[in-house]
Amino acid sequence: MRGLWGAVAAVAAVLAMAVEAQIPEKELTSMQRRAVHSVMREFHARDYINNGFHATSFQRANQMEFPAGIFVRVEFTMKQTDCRKHQWMEPKCKTPKNPRVYNCFTCFKFEFNSHQVISELKDCIPQRSVTPERTRKRETSCKEVQDRNETGELRLPGAFSFLKSQ
Repeated sequence: MRGLWGAVAAVAAVLAMAVEAQIPEKELTSMQRRAVHSVMREFHARDYINNGFHATSFQRANQMEFPAGIFVRVEFTMKQTDCRKHQWMEPKCKTPKNPRVYNCFTCFKFEFNSHQVISELKDCIPQRSVTPERTRKRETSCKEVQDRNETGELRLPGAFSFLKSQ
């Protein structure tokens, strides 16, 4: 009996940490929202997607400035709705009882002034397909997006402007 309560306590602690780690959508920056919208638009353009999906939770959202641009990383969960895929942005769409759930991981690097995309990674897979190996691959690919157009290994302040002035 003692072992059962220990397991229940461990599961409760993990669930509490997961709930605590979620980020409210209203706290996303405009660049993070733009990245999420880009992923959702591309996801709904796929032939095998028939229903609309809504982003339901945000597990991670980072934004950092580098000499070459603004780097954004967002990980979120999407759930299937009862609307058709061309109606995915409508707020009236409801989540059915047993929806398909996707885990999306995205990294973008935007230019400073124009906010044009320098590099991007978009990866949405069924939630049950997220494995440690897939997570490592995502992180490695995301690091490549982050490093795109950066000069030197140290990334010292002013390095980009110095090189541009030569």
